[in-house]
Amino acid sequence: MRKILLFTFFIVLFSLNYAQPSGTRGASNSQMVLSLDHKEYDFGNIKEGTKIAHSFTLTNNGSSEVYILDVETGCNCTSSDYPFDAIAPGEKAVINVVFDSAGKVGTQLKKILIVTDKGNLSCKLFGTVFPKNKNY
Repeated sequence: MRKILLFTFFIVLFSLNYAQPSGTRGASNSQMVLSLDHKEYDFGNIKEGTKIAHSFTLTNNGSSEVYILDVETGCNCTSSDYPFDAIAPGEKAVINVVFDSAGKVGTQLKKILIVTDKGNLSCKLFGTVFPKNKNY
Protein backbone atom coordinates (compact mmCIF):
# COMPACT_ATOMS: atom_id res chain seq x y z
CA MET A 1 0.00 0.00 0.00
CA ARG A 2 2.84 2.37 0.87
CA LYS A 3 4.47 1.78 -2.53
CA ILE A 4 1.21 2.60 -4.33
CA LEU A 5 0.82 5.87 -2.41
CA LEU A 6 4.43 6.83 -3.08
CA PHE A 7 4.05 6.00 -6.77
CA THR A 8 0.82 8.05 -6.98
CA PHE A 9 2.50 10.99 -5.24
CA PHE A 10 5.34 11.06 -7.77
CA ILE A 11 2.95 10.79 -10.71
CA VAL A 12 0.92 13.76 -9.42
CA LEU A 13 4.09 15.76 -8.72
CA PHE A 14 5.47 15.00 -12.18
CA SER A 15 2.14 15.95 -13.81
CA LEU A 16 1.96 19.29 -11.98
CA ASN A 17 5.50 20.19 -13.01
CA TYR A 18 4.75 19.70 -16.71
CA ALA A 19 1.24 21.18 -16.61
CA GLN A 20 2.70 24.72 -16.69
CA PRO A 21 2.41 26.67 -19.94
CA SER A 22 5.60 26.17 -21.93
CA GLY A 23 6.43 29.89 -21.86
CA THR A 24 6.91 29.89 -18.10
CA ARG A 25 9.73 27.38 -18.30
CA GLY A 26 12.01 29.76 -20.23
CA ALA A 27 11.16 29.53 -23.91
CA SER A 28 13.99 29.84 -26.37
CA ASN A 29 14.16 32.87 -28.67
CA SER A 30 12.83 30.76 -31.57
CA GLN A 31 9.62 30.10 -29.60
CA MET A 32 9.22 33.63 -28.27
CA VAL A 33 6.01 35.54 -28.74
CA LEU A 34 8.03 38.72 -28.21
CA SER A 35 10.27 40.60 -30.59
CA LEU A 36 12.58 43.60 -30.38
CA ASP A 37 12.75 46.30 -33.04
CA HIS A 38 16.55 45.80 -32.94
CA LYS A 39 18.97 43.91 -30.69
CA GLU A 40 22.07 46.11 -30.90
CA TYR A 41 22.86 49.78 -30.60
CA ASP A 42 26.31 51.11 -31.54
CA PHE A 43 26.80 54.44 -29.75
CA GLY A 44 30.07 55.01 -31.62
CA ASN A 45 32.90 57.06 -30.08
CA ILE A 46 32.16 59.18 -27.02
CA LYS A 47 34.12 61.05 -24.36
CA GLU A 48 34.34 59.65 -20.85
CA GLY A 49 31.54 61.01 -18.67
CA THR A 50 28.97 61.12 -21.47
CA LYS A 51 25.61 59.49 -20.78
CA ILE A 52 24.06 57.57 -23.66
CA ALA A 53 20.29 57.02 -23.63
CA HIS A 54 18.67 54.55 -25.98
CA SER A 55 15.27 52.86 -26.33
CA PHE A 56 14.43 49.32 -27.41
CA THR A 57 10.84 48.59 -28.46
CA LEU A 58 9.36 45.23 -27.49
CA THR A 59 6.31 43.87 -29.39
CA ASN A 60 3.96 41.18 -28.08
CA ASN A 61 3.22 38.96 -31.10
CA GLY A 62 1.40 36.37 -29.02
CA SER A 63 -2.22 35.86 -28.04
CA SER A 64 -1.90 36.56 -24.30
CA GLU A 65 -0.58 39.34 -22.08
CA VAL A 66 3.12 39.53 -21.27
CA TYR A 67 4.70 41.00 -18.17
CA ILE A 68 8.26 42.32 -17.98
CA LEU A 69 9.56 40.99 -14.68
CA ASP A 70 13.02 42.61 -14.76
CA VAL A 71 15.61 44.18 -17.01
CA GLU A 72 19.11 43.12 -15.98
CA THR A 73 21.94 45.36 -17.08
CA GLY A 74 24.92 43.65 -15.49
CA CYS A 75 26.62 46.71 -13.99
CA ASN A 76 25.87 49.94 -12.13
CA CYS A 77 26.96 52.00 -15.13
CA THR A 78 23.84 50.98 -17.06
CA SER A 79 20.30 51.57 -15.83
CA SER A 80 16.90 50.77 -17.27
CA ASP A 81 13.31 51.90 -17.13
CA TYR A 82 10.47 49.65 -18.28
CA PRO A 83 6.68 49.37 -17.94
CA PHE A 84 5.21 47.30 -15.11
CA ASP A 85 1.78 46.95 -16.74
CA ALA A 86 0.86 43.99 -18.93
CA ILE A 87 1.70 44.21 -22.62
CA ALA A 88 -1.46 43.16 -24.47
CA PRO A 89 -1.31 41.06 -27.65
CA GLY A 90 -0.25 43.23 -30.58
CA GLU A 91 0.91 46.05 -28.29
CA LYS A 92 4.38 47.51 -27.87
CA ALA A 93 6.41 48.54 -24.83
CA VAL A 94 9.49 50.74 -24.67
CA ILE A 95 12.51 49.84 -22.59
CA ASN A 96 14.75 52.83 -21.93
CA VAL A 97 18.42 52.20 -21.15
CA VAL A 98 21.06 54.71 -20.02
CA PHE A 99 24.81 54.01 -20.10
CA ASP A 100 26.97 56.33 -17.95
CA SER A 101 30.54 56.26 -19.25
CA ALA A 102 32.06 57.94 -16.17
CA GLY A 103 35.16 55.93 -15.24
CA LYS A 104 34.84 53.73 -18.33
CA VAL A 105 37.52 54.01 -21.00
CA GLY A 106 38.03 51.77 -24.02
CA THR A 107 35.72 49.41 -25.87
CA GLN A 108 32.45 48.93 -24.01
CA LEU A 109 29.86 46.19 -24.44
CA LYS A 110 26.80 46.36 -22.20
CA LYS A 111 24.51 43.33 -22.35
CA ILE A 112 20.88 43.75 -21.36
CA LEU A 113 18.61 40.84 -20.41
CA ILE A 114 14.85 41.41 -20.58
CA VAL A 115 13.14 38.90 -18.27
CA THR A 116 9.43 38.26 -18.92
CA ASP A 117 6.87 35.73 -17.83
CA LYS A 118 7.07 34.23 -21.35
CA GLY A 119 10.87 33.90 -21.56
CA ASN A 120 13.91 36.14 -21.92
CA LEU A 121 15.27 38.40 -24.65
CA SER A 122 18.68 39.99 -24.88
CA CYS A 123 20.07 43.09 -26.51
CA LYS A 124 23.22 45.18 -26.18
CA LEU A 125 24.85 48.60 -26.34
CA PHE A 126 28.41 49.00 -27.53
CA GLY A 127 30.97 51.58 -28.55
CA THR A 128 34.25 53.17 -27.54
CA VAL A 129 34.85 55.60 -24.69
CA PHE A 130 37.84 57.94 -24.96
CA PRO A 131 39.42 59.71 -21.96
CA LYS A 132 38.03 63.19 -21.22
CA ASN A 133 41.32 64.92 -21.87
CA LYS A 134 41.97 63.28 -25.25
CA ASN A 135 40.82 64.83 -28.52
CA TYR A 136 39.57 62.42 -31.16
